[in-house]
Amino acid sequence: MKSKIILATLALFILFSCKKKSEDVPTKKDYLTKSSWKRIKFVINNIDQDLNNPPYECSKDDFITFKSDNTFIIDKGLIKCSANEARYETGTWSFGNNETTLEQAFNTFNTSVDIEVLNDNNFIYSYSSGLKRITYSH
Repeated sequence: MKSKIILATLALFILFSCKKKSEDVPTKKDYLTKSSWKRIKFVINNIDQDLNNPPYECSKDDFITFKSDNTFIIDKGLIKCSANEARYETGTWSFGNNETTLEQAFNTFNTSVDIEVLNDNNFIYSYSSGLKRITYSH
């Protein structure tokens, strides 16, 4: 009887010690909402735009924060694009097309962008505006 208990205990020990630990794989929502994103690159039709020169230097200190409640806030920083520009802009967001697009609703308009890369360190999206293809890297 004693040997059966020892064998059963040993079998359970081996069974549970060999079991792989399951780690949660981050979702796109986890990546998007983990921190604020600062624009580091801006491209129009495959041509890099200099964020340090007009008319784009006003956006080089902008941050966007996506929250897990599907709201976002854009902090436009201290460098203003126009004198009456508000410091903050808010709206709502959601994923579309099987999480390949990001839908954003602002106060006055809605927009949809194609997610190119979204991971721990990079958020790159693009959209078309007229004949231009615009890509932002964060």
